[in-house]
Amino acid sequence: MIPPPSAPRAQARHRARLNEEKNIRYALDGDQARDEERNRRGGDDGRTGALVGCATVTTPTKDDPFESYNRTIFTINDTVDQYALKPVAKGYVWAVPEPVRNSVTNFFSNIGDVYIAVNNLLQLKIADGVSDIMRVAINTVFGVGGLFDVASAAKLPKHVGDFGMTMGHYGVPSGPYLVLPLLGQSTVRDTVGLVPDYFGNPLSYVHPDSVSWALYGVNLVNTRESARRHRHARRRRARQVFVRA
Repeated sequence: MIPPPSAPRAQARHRARLNEEKNIRYALDGDQARDEERNRRGGDDGRTGALVGCATVTTPTKDDPFESYNRTIFTINDTVDQYALKPVAKGYVWAVPEPVRNSVTNFFSNIGDVYIAVNNLLQLKIADGVSDIMRVAINTVFGVGGLFDVASAAKLPKHVGDFGMTMGHYGVPSGPYLVLPLLGQSTVRDTVGLVPDYFGNPLSYVHPDSVSWALYGVNLVNTRESARRHRHARRRRARQVFVRA
């Protein structure tokens, strides 16, 4: 039996909330382990203990059977982010004006609409799929290759979708929580879905390969900076609500 159209998205939101709670728990445990290591070493700058959080492992639970692996990869990802991605993202913000960064975001978002459209059509969400195709056409033609989001101004909504959601639509269980190198939180089902998502991404067909990987790298840095801005915006809203209360 195929679940109703709203079920995969509701399940995805619930799973994302649970995964975020796991990430917070991993981060807190890792911070505690690094603090203990700094105290033991006499208060160094923390870099020598950057991977200490890997050792903070508890008995795997039913919903997190790969907890030992997940904690290790989470700590490695956090270290790479702090000492590589974060400085690069700061340099990106310093060197690239905000309007240009917004156009870069729009460009990759427009590319993403291609495989979002495919997945919505595979889920038989015809209206959403056609809307996504129209978004790509309008933004590519009138938005100068996707640099400007004309479609949103024309009231065509931005959807989300990937092959993991498509499998979920047809009843494939999400499977255990999984932390992937560099990519972060996921599930076994969504990890499998990365393969068709890769081949459904137009960037995968850019030649030479060096240009394709360079575009993936720019997208990674831009996504890292966009996530930082969204986190700061959420924190500002939370503080405003707290002050009003």
